[in-house]
Amino acid sequence: MITLFVSATAVFLGFLFLRDSKEKHVNPSWIKICFYFIILIVVGVFFYKTNQVMTVYSNITIENYRSYFNKNDSTQIADSIDMILIDNSFLSNSTNNAIRYTVEESKSSNISLTIKAPKSSNCVILDAAPRSEINSKAQFLKVNPEEIGRMYQVTYASSCLIPFVPILLSNDTIHKPFPKENIISIRYENTHFYDKEGMVGAISEDGVEGNLPDFVKPTGLIKYYSKSGRLSAASNRYNVGSDLKFNETIEGSVFDFFTAADISQYILSLKIYSPCHIGYIEVKYDMPIEVQSDDRGILSGTLSFIIYGNILNNVKDHQSSFYVKLPTMANLQTVRSFILTTLIAALLALLISSLGDKINYYKIEGERFLLSKFSKNGVKNSTVTQLKEWKQFQMVRNTLLLILTCFICYISYRSFIDEPFVMSAEEYSSLVTRLVLFTLLALAILSFMYYRYLKKK
Repeated sequence: MITLFVSATAVFLGFLFLRDSKEKHVNPSWIKICFYFIILIVVGVFFYKTNQVMTVYSNITIENYRSYFNKNDSTQIADSIDMILIDNSFLSNSTNNAIRYTVEESKSSNISLTIKAPKSSNCVILDAAPRSEINSKAQFLKVNPEEIGRMYQVTYASSCLIPFVPILLSNDTIHKPFPKENIISIRYENTHFYDKEGMVGAISEDGVEGNLPDFVKPTGLIKYYSKSGRLSAASNRYNVGSDLKFNETIEGSVFDFFTAADISQYILSLKIYSPCHIGYIEVKYDMPIEVQSDDRGILSGTLSFIIYGNILNNVKDHQSSFYVKLPTMANLQTVRSFILTTLIAALLALLISSLGDKINYYKIEGERFLLSKFSKNGVKNSTVTQLKEWKQFQMVRNTLLLILTCFICYISYRSFIDEPFVMSAEEYSSLVTRLVLFTLLALAILSFMYYRYLKKK
């Protein structure tokens, strides 16, 4: 409320005092007015986005194809997971990079877990999926299906905060299978993956779809996310006591001055599908956090919080949300809100002042025209005949300015509705090349036409 009051006061004072009251016949350029309008749109959208509390959706899917089951109950899986660790690196060394490349050391989200084989002898390995699906996975791993003991696939997917310039570079990579001891693994990753169906259950890279429910409905930001998965199998079915370890990293969220969201807080929406028992989940950060602890099963620390007990079961059953505060970013959020508020107030005052001067100019010109037509004494016309070359230059200049205005407004609109442009690095390079060539061509045409005007003048 205070921010709105200060903004309204700044606009009112700017409208009163930024105009030169002694100048009665000011004719401000439409280019200046258009410039104020463009900058006001960009800053206004950015200001709106920086006050939104963003929700980051994270999904972990654990699929079992062959597992240890209890001999007495073939429906009870004996494999277990002690802990799932989600390590978020939010800090970034970037300042105003619109295009954020994957730099795992500075901004990433990492998941690590270990699926442990039971030590009891009262267990047996059984198929947990149709045999055709197991054979397909074995072919994907380039291993004989008969040699497989246990087989699991872990997929980690998470949406990330979109930068203010809404361009995301996508990349799809499938690594070759590699053996380690008696374990064979293959890893795939999708950076800034787009799925019109939204963030859904695990869909394998070999085209085999799991019979899992949708995690999140396809709305807004949720359609754009990064994911990484690993398919591992114990190749020797007679020596399957080794643990299956998973450690995956994806593009994470960045909290800096140019993040299009409130950087002092966010909502973590977490969903886990696991056929195995999970002891607890730890979510770590590289900056101090505040999460409310309670007796349901949340234990909060300075740089992490732990989920256990009843609330852990809720995370496995449905999407659970956790409100996370980032106290060290609160000051930066306040500073950039103050800066953006001041810019909006000043730009709005300048725009209103320029429009007022333009309206006043047309009013005076209209009065002159009417007096020249109806006055007996007549009034000398103040208009000056313009050269044809100058009119042509103005027409081209105004057309290019209109194209630029529409382009910037469209980019701002896509940022406003959380619909970024997802493209590969090659497509982005091609786009930049075309924009540079178009800009050089437009400048060349404008320079040529202005030269014609100067020569004629």
